[in-house]
Amino acid sequence: MPAVNIQHFVVRVYGLIINDKKEVLLTDEYQLGMKMTKFPGGGLEFGEGPVDCIKREAY
Repeated sequence: MPAVNIQHFVVRVYGLIINDKKEVLLTDEYQLGMKMTKFPGGGLEFGEGPVDCIKREAY
């Protein structure tokens, strides 16, 4: 098996957010001309924790 040299990687966080009416928050994203429905989330910024990341992404 060849050695892998990892120079850069991205940590991603996704959240399952449910309100008092038991509704789930979903987001729509368009990539390569296709609509994708997903849970809110995204990549961590340097020095950011997962809770702060999901708050930022869900806003």
